[in-house]
Amino acid sequence: MYKRQGEAVSASTTEGFICNAADLSATGTNDYLSLDHNAINGLKDFTLSAWVNTARTSAQTILSVANSNQSNEAVFYYENNTSSWPTLRESPFNTSTKTTVSNISTGSWKHHVWTRKTNVNNGELCLYIDNVLQGCSTHNNGEFAIDVDATGFILGQEQDSLGGDFDSSQAFSGLLDEVLLFDKLLSVNDINNIYNNQVQGKNWDGTERSCGPLEPIAEWRMDEQTWNGSTGEVIDQTGNFNGQSKNGADTAQSSPAIVGNPGTCAYGTFDGVNDYVALPTSFENQQGSFTITAWINPSNLQSGSRIFADDENNSRGYAFSLGDPGSGQLRFYSRGVSPVSVDTLSAVISADTWTFVTAVHNFDTKTREIYINGIAQTVTGGGTSNTYSGNWGVDTGIASIGGETDSGETGNRFTGSIDEVRMYDSALSAAEIEGVYRETHPCDSFIDHFEIDTLNGQGLTCEPDIIKLRVCSDPSCSILNPDAVDVVLSVSDSMSDVLTKNVIIVGGEIDVEYIHTKAEVVSLSLDQTFECLNGCLLYTSPSPRD
Repeated sequence: MYKRQGEAVSASTTEGFICNAADLSATGTNDYLSLDHNAINGLKDFTLSAWVNTARTSAQTILSVANSNQSNEAVFYYENNTSSWPTLRESPFNTSTKTTVSNISTGSWKHHVWTRKTNVNNGELCLYIDNVLQGCSTHNNGEFAIDVDATGFILGQEQDSLGGDFDSSQAFSGLLDEVLLFDKLLSVNDINNIYNNQVQGKNWDGTERSCGPLEPIAEWRMDEQTWNGSTGEVIDQTGNFNGQSKNGADTAQSSPAIVGNPGTCAYGTFDGVNDYVALPTSFENQQGSFTITAWINPSNLQSGSRIFADDENNSRGYAFSLGDPGSGQLRFYSRGVSPVSVDTLSAVISADTWTFVTAVHNFDTKTREIYINGIAQTVTGGGTSNTYSGNWGVDTGIASIGGETDSGETGNRFTGSIDEVRMYDSALSAAEIEGVYRETHPCDSFIDHFEIDTLNGQGLTCEPDIIKLRVCSDPSCSILNPDAVDVVLSVSDSMSDVLTKNVIIVGGEIDVEYIHTKAEVVSLSLDQTFECLNGCLLYTSPSPRD
């Protein structure tokens, strides 16, 4: 079986037959999976296995393989819900290869297996659905090896030219899961074993499958309202490694990496001079496989902008850093191995822009990788991973976020914002990194702004009027912050006299009464960022007489 990477184009994941599935249920030609063409290129005998869930009864394509000269190199196509019409290097399709099959469009999961057998005179394609042979088709030119160009291995669309010219009337609509490609013809017994193993929720070979979510060993969301240097104030969501802000590092909420609620909420701010977050001495030294992920928004791209470091004593430590190899470039270094540094070969980070960055250390393969927004980058050596020699070392000092500690190289500090810092004790795959990149969480304590609603915009002297105050967790104020929040309401008159009132808002909004006894224009304001509905000026007038 081949284990390759691919790209999801306008497709997402959803609950699958086992763990997650690719959701290709959108109508049209925009959603599909583009797979590594090397997985199938050059194969003669092969087997493709997949779990398919579709309710579409009209034509649709599961697999399409093409090259620059032949768009129908291999196509696994259903003419309708009871007719399979596969092709091998046949343009137009050969009508003699149609096969009547059991209904595939039940809106439930079905196991589809295609086997290809070649010989001197012809080739044979057979289709199994839920362990039952549906039939085989003969292809007179079927002895050739599959020839596919880059971008020509597609799931979910039928190519009329290499990598494109899709037709919505032939697009797959539904879910795909557990897609397996074997470089040989599997026997009936092999197919039966795969089916039975996967029905039990196991891997195809019978080994156990765990579908639990990725669990970091540490996760600092930096959602606290503020930091003041107290021990343990920078919360680790796992409860194990709470950190401490140093020298004025603080939080902010106005410009998160992912706006909204849910989103990424608040974030840490670092001045590049002496700020950092110190992690506790109990934070584990990482020598096995591990992955660091974070959102960063640098104000400048200067050398030594440490994102995460465990290198206090400059002795066999490691760090993930911005700017060391050049402006906008990232570096993942370890002093205990050779080469010490793995760098992106070009500038991949822009100032004043949020970017999701990832550093991966694989102990088993002795490699390092760097990802930007879920995409593996070309690094030192010219590939997307770099192999090292030697043994990953340990620095006995503490680890830190946003800069080296006061006992380390104090000139290596990050300027800007950092958020959602995580450490995993495994080498995450590209798909797993992509999933982390897209994660959000509720911003229960997040305040985007306050809102003053003067309702009718008029005030009455002698009689109280109502002002509604709201605590907004998103820019449109469609989500209210439910926490108890203190705010000061100020009413300023034409003589610049100011009346203030301390208000505690619980549940997101509150009605506040006020009385102003002079006919004039008054101005309303809060001691926090706020917006006004119906204006912040009230035109008060005398009360009517009885």
